[in-house]
Amino acid sequence: MAYYEEFQGIVLSNRSHREKDGLVKIFSLQHGKTMFFIKNSKQANHPLAQALIPFTKGIFLGHINEKGLSFLKDARDLGHLSIALDDIDANAYTTYMTHLVDAVIDDRVPVPSLFELYSACLTAIQEGKNPQLITHLFELQLLPLFGTYLQLQECVLCQSEQEPFDFSMVKHGVLCQRHWQDDPHRLHIAPKALHIAKLLVRIKPNQIGELRISPETMSELKRLVDAIYEEFVGIHLKSKQFIDQMSNWSQELVKRRQEPN
Repeated sequence: MAYYEEFQGIVLSNRSHREKDGLVKIFSLQHGKTMFFIKNSKQANHPLAQALIPFTKGIFLGHINEKGLSFLKDARDLGHLSIALDDIDANAYTTYMTHLVDAVIDDRVPVPSLFELYSACLTAIQEGKNPQLITHLFELQLLPLFGTYLQLQECVLCQSEQEPFDFSMVKHGVLCQRHWQDDPHRLHIAPKALHIAKLLVRIKPNQIGELRISPETMSELKRLVDAIYEEFVGIHLKSKQFIDQMSNWSQELVKRRQEPN
């Protein structure tokens, strides 16, 4: 007789398996990422249909195998990310964060800190907080799990906390104005964006609403985080490419609106 246990989880993905079945990946607090086989999941009246929607949080009842596929029996206390169904930005950024979760840890490895961070970011997006800013917070706080440790709080050369700062790739952190000449290839990031990045590595997602950021600063923050991920992480996700395309579309739309008739 199979042993079933309850666990707290978030659905990462749901894909078809053969014609009628499904494979659902759930990130759980207790077991990490686990793939579940769901028989006849494509049936319209399947009892677990509402529990298998991506980004859904809940308490799941399942049989966890150490090797191969696991099996899901029931779910309760479900919470859906309904904003992702109506808002393309929320959907895009949530999808990207989910792919980062999938990329940063191996299967069946519990990482409670990551689970709590990911869950809190989903909650913040559902509450209407800026999904791009939430995602940059997530990216920056995820860096240690990728083996990347950067100094954003003080100058890496003299430990000064006096802003303005600029970011140095070769020094793995920020430089105060007195040491800008020590890296002729520093990124020339707007000081306001670096100040926001400094805050994002320390605050919780539910505190995001207290930050007010101009589009120009947000663009610089994106440039900083993108450069860090390109240099130190080196993964290229399709969901990130889609976000970049959306950003290009938005910039093109702004330019067209500013053109004289």
